[in-house]
Amino acid sequence: MSKSHLTAFAAVVLAAPMFICGGVSAKKCVQNTKSVVVEQPFFEEIRDIDEEFKLKAAEELELAQEAASEQVLEQEPEIPASVEWEWYDVVKETDVIEEPFYYDGAYALSESERDLIERTVMHEAGWCPDYRLLILTAQCIRNGCERFDQTPHETFDNFGYAAMSYANPRSKKAVSDVFDKGLKCVDDDIYCYYNSTMVASAWHETQTLSIDIDGNRFFY
Repeated sequence: MSKSHLTAFAAVVLAAPMFICGGVSAKKCVQNTKSVVVEQPFFEEIRDIDEEFKLKAAEELELAQEAASEQVLEQEPEIPASVEWEWYDVVKETDVIEEPFYYDGAYALSESERDLIERTVMHEAGWCPDYRLLILTAQCIRNGCERFDQTPHETFDNFGYAAMSYANPRSKKAVSDVFDKGLKCVDDDIYCYYNSTMVASAWHETQTLSIDIDGNRFFY
């Protein structure tokens, strides 16, 4: 996909999930329901982002389509060249959270739910050298399920996640750490995030920032 195509596409999906690890580091979501006040349906609000951004995105997309000389096919992202294979596919001793927080217990998953979440974490952050990004992604998924009282499959659909066709050992470990062991990287009930080095998102910035790791911003 050309740079112009990427720019246009990114602007269109301002509130949608985003790969956490882009260049050097290759994308979501909980707060106590009682303390959350929403003036309109949450998922409609996510999609009702900044008309100015939408207009600009449409203009850039039209220019990109006119300039395209061949069909662009959607495919799974390539692993960034800067990431060594040993980090990408093998659990390392550094794949731990040194000062963890904890949920009040485990979150039971069916076999299909676990598989879906593992492949989602893989797609979102599976090749990130920083293990915190895998844990934070899994936290957002668990928090999304708990906040909106929905299944992992419903959270996957409602938040527009994408999943790889498989999951590496590091992604599986992150899901187990969060859902089975109840581990947290931050104590905030984060439920959404985006990579600010790849796209601008006015909606995300209206939420409360919990942590920023190399431009990967997590909110609650």
